[in-house]
Amino acid sequence: MGVSSRLKGIERWQALVHLALKDCYRDQTPSPKTPIFIGSCNGSAHSFDSESWSNSFDSEALLDATPWSGQRLPVFSSSCNSGLHALYAARQVLMSGRADEVMVEAAPQWDAAIRSP
Repeated sequence: MGVSSRLKGIERWQALVHLALKDCYRDQTPSPKTPIFIGSCNGSAHSFDSESWSNSFDSEALLDATPWSGQRLPVFSSSCNSGLHALYAARQVLMSGRADEVMVEAAPQWDAAIRSP
């Protein structure tokens, strides 16, 4: 997959997003004005403890070192439908004519926080 299995929490979430951006944009840099829609069922939470969940949907941390750095953006979180909800919101923005392009990031962690105990 290209992301070390040793990474956890925000480091893993960031690595997944950076990999996806590279895959989508290759050598181009996306514009920070391009709306980005983030979907994730557990954000950066990697376990069930409260500390892991306390800032797990911090989009500012997720988007660090991307064109959207420093922006606090919403994260669509609705279990397995998170990515679909982000995609739907992006579609609505495109159909309204408010943007010519959008970016949708659906970034699950696939750690203990979303597996059955």
